[in-house]
Amino acid sequence: MAPAHSISMPLLFPRRTRGSAMRWMPPVVLVAFLAVPAAAAELAPGRETTLDFGTPAFKSTRGPLELPVFVPTDYTPSKLFPLVLFFHGRGGKPDTGLMQSITDRKGYLIVGMEYLQEDQAFFNDIETQLAFNHHVIKTLSARLRVNPRQIFIGGFSQGGFATAMFGFRPSEVSTYRGYLMMAGGLGAARDLHCMRREPVLVIHGDKDDVVPYDSGVQAADALRKAGASVTFITMKGVGHTFDRQCAPDVAAWLRKQSEDERLVALMRRAKAAEPKDLPLAIRTYRQIVDSEAADPLVDEAEKRLAEIDQQAAEALASAREAIQAKRYPEAERKLQGISRVYEGTKTAAEAAAKLKELRADPEVARAAREAADKARADEAAQLLAKAKALLQAKDYLAAARAFDSLAAGYEDTPSATEARAQADALRNDPALGPKLREAAAAEDCRRWMTMAKNYLASPRPEAAAPYFKKIIETYPDTSYAAEAKALLPSAR
Repeated sequence: MAPAHSISMPLLFPRRTRGSAMRWMPPVVLVAFLAVPAAAAELAPGRETTLDFGTPAFKSTRGPLELPVFVPTDYTPSKLFPLVLFFHGRGGKPDTGLMQSITDRKGYLIVGMEYLQEDQAFFNDIETQLAFNHHVIKTLSARLRVNPRQIFIGGFSQGGFATAMFGFRPSEVSTYRGYLMMAGGLGAARDLHCMRREPVLVIHGDKDDVVPYDSGVQAADALRKAGASVTFITMKGVGHTFDRQCAPDVAAWLRKQSEDERLVALMRRAKAAEPKDLPLAIRTYRQIVDSEAADPLVDEAEKRLAEIDQQAAEALASAREAIQAKRYPEAERKLQGISRVYEGTKTAAEAAAKLKELRADPEVARAAREAADKARADEAAQLLAKAKALLQAKDYLAAARAFDSLAAGYEDTPSATEARAQADALRNDPALGPKLREAAAAEDCRRWMTMAKNYLASPRPEAAAPYFKKIIETYPDTSYAAEAKALLPSAR
């Protein structure tokens, strides 16, 4: 026999009466088949499937433990999804319709929960019920991608009381990310110290004639006093039902609680790093994606990584064009840049491999040497032009020094040979030579003399001696040398 499923209408139908708000009504069940074991049932996006969670350890006085499980339309095995355990009201039966409507059938796995005993008799054996709740979570986690950090418990009417009884416990708070108490109350749940900082949504109609509105108000007040993070929604003019006009508020609360604070912090870090440290941003975006959470931040990180990789791919294509055109130095620079700037991407790894291959090619190595020689010669030519401009401006000392620097730094270039000849010509010129030596002496000696005198006036006068000696040895026939000789004895 083929697996059978409980088939219900995928959308909820609102009923509007004269002068009333739009209310939630249970979905109409068209066809019902026997539930199949949880291990054998087919679970597919956008479908509700009835699974049998009964075991020898878990039986219900209400009948078979056949629970509806809804898989959201956007479900994918590549991501982790939040799970909502939702308990029905007194006289009702397990149902996912209300939560499907609130979540717009997206983003959340939903299971309609059942009590192990009739009505409020479940209060007599809480521990077995708690164990069953965990059995449901464990069973679904084995079949679906359940995010263990984002499990919610909630319910309507009696289900609201059950939320408090089953969730507001020291042993349970580590299991749940948040609590939805709809048209319920605290009931016998009195020890709320464990609820500090726990997010709780309390929603109640102010015209409720089954569970008084004050029940919700008192629950919210007690939870706040215990330090819980309480959101209270009043459904104005509404009795013991759910006003669909409040669905967006409940959905917004769920989304807020479903946000992973770690992912939010990582996204902030990635965006801050991107302008100045793209490799760090890439690694951080990757951390977000690797969380596998069904979270908009994961989608955003995936999109940004794809955009970055596209940029890297375009840069790599440009480097390949340079290789094809045998512009090897340009290609090498581009490949180096890609492997450094886009580190952590597949394209960066390709660029690094291509760079290694390029450098191992003898033709490329020869071309690189030739290009480097040409670049060096071009730099020398530019420096020679600047030195000649100084000479043209009759700044002979600056020109001589520029020629000397060029000759020493680029000695294997034609420009260096010319620079050396120009410097020699200046120094050997009968009119300019003495002036150049005098100008050089004056500039150097003034600098060295200033340093020496500063040391003489300091607690370390002996440090002045090397400067005096340099003046005497380098420019012996100058007035600066005579002054240095006179002051040298003071440098003791």
